[in-house]
Amino acid sequence: MMRRDIIFFFLLCLFVFCAGCMTVPDAAEESPSESAHDLLLVAATIMPLQAFVDYIGADTINTQVLLPPGSDPHTYELTPRERMRAEKAHVIVMIGVGMPFEASFVSQVKGTNQDVVIINTSQSVSLLQEEDGHGIDPHIWLSPVTAQQIVTMIAEELSRVRPAYAIQYHERATAFVEELQELDSEFSDVLSRAQTTTFLVTHPSWGYVADEYGLTQVSMYDHGKDPSPRTIKSLIDTAKAHDISVIIADPLENQNAARVIADAISGEVVVISPLAYEYVDNMRRFLYTITRNEV
Repeated sequence: MMRRDIIFFFLLCLFVFCAGCMTVPDAAEESPSESAHDLLLVAATIMPLQAFVDYIGADTINTQVLLPPGSDPHTYELTPRERMRAEKAHVIVMIGVGMPFEASFVSQVKGTNQDVVIINTSQSVSLLQEEDGHGIDPHIWLSPVTAQQIVTMIAEELSRVRPAYAIQYHERATAFVEELQELDSEFSDVLSRAQTTTFLVTHPSWGYVADEYGLTQVSMYDHGKDPSPRTIKSLIDTAKAHDISVIIADPLENQNAARVIADAISGEVVVISPLAYEYVDNMRRFLYTITRNEV
């Protein structure tokens, strides 16, 4: 009996000692992003917007891009699985103009998830007309200056959704804007020494960067059709007149006509996607391609 009492006493002491060693984390000190259920679910319509959201939100968010790499924003339709996942999003970040798949999707999501917050980034910038004058140019992110405005807006809107992270969102947005300001300065410096301010593209995606820095974008785009022989001849003449030796090709566009023109001017075709995720690197590659410098 005495032995049993001694064992019981020993186990009791051991339990008390171990309990004293255990510490309960202070709720005030616990990082709010540590809980998986606390992640903000954000659906970004295109990868550049996803990149902006990822930078600002860091580990407090879980992002989904609605337009997969290589997909056409004019014709793409989400799969049922993609749609089900996106309909659970707390926030949708969209361009807001000129992308048909956005309008269709957002309209359907609002019907099933009335609490979803829509961030329409086109409201943060001064919009330009498309090259043919038939609508608004949707490529608002393709300028280091407009990108700053978009990043700032996203941070402000995310802060309204999750006030607990407002300081973090604004700090990270400020850091990103500073990086974009450096990119803006780099554009201004390199372009001030450029031999030509005219560049040739297969699709007129680069209107905002052209407008910002006084560049001239010449496009062979003809609403999805290959340019006619007369148009090709005119483009060749323009390229020679402005000493253009490179054609920026959209990976979603047919490049046959671009190669014909490149051969005629002893130039080359360089594929640069306006929808690339790595925003700063992609914009810098565009800059040094049209000015024929090394990155």
